[in-house]
Amino acid sequence: MAKKTVDLKEKIKHEYLDYYLTKGHDPKTVYHFCKELKIKEEAYYEHYNSFAQIRADIWRSLFLETKKGIMEDDVYSSYSVREKLLAFYYTLGEMLKSKRSFVVQDFPRSPKEFIKKSQIKAFKEPYLLFVQDLVQEGIETGEIKSRSKLEAKYKEALWAQCVFIIDFWTKDDSEQFEATDAAIEKAVNLSFELMGASALDSILDFGKFLFHNRDKMRYQ
Repeated sequence: MAKKTVDLKEKIKHEYLDYYLTKGHDPKTVYHFCKELKIKEEAYYEHYNSFAQIRADIWRSLFLETKKGIMEDDVYSSYSVREKLLAFYYTLGEMLKSKRSFVVQDFPRSPKEFIKKSQIKAFKEPYLLFVQDLVQEGIETGEIKSRSKLEAKYKEALWAQCVFIIDFWTKDDSEQFEATDAAIEKAVNLSFELMGASALDSILDFGKFLFHNRDKMRYQ
């Protein structure tokens, strides 16, 4: 019985994805969709309550399969935090290829619109937990500098980085997505330079100095 339930859920997801990519929009109603699948509506609602939830499930699967892929690599645990994030993005790129038509169609022209889409939370929420663990590990190893006022914002900054990478990938027409690989490396390296002990600390220190000495800088 459990296997049949799983098989039906996968069938619903597969048939919906085929319809969505072929027609460019959702089926008219759940009733029409179920009629084409020759299943009862109640069977559909045992797995999903909307078509948006199916898309959310696809985005969730992209994250879970990516994480599973890196965790199954025997050498992953020996990587630095920077290398772990690089491994995640490179593996995500491979996973995205298997759903490229869906990702390109479901990803709006503006990354800001993408962030607002409700189904993206299914990818974003586990991603934030994943990078929060990486940030904590990086602080413990010294790869990331602990900054009380900025530390809580690191994961959101990394989420913006992830959205940038997916957006770049959807528009990448280079051979074997080589441009995306280069973008990943540059983006990750920059983020670790900023999160580590870097010029950012000098900027912050200088900002504090200017603030505390603002009276001295006023024109007489």
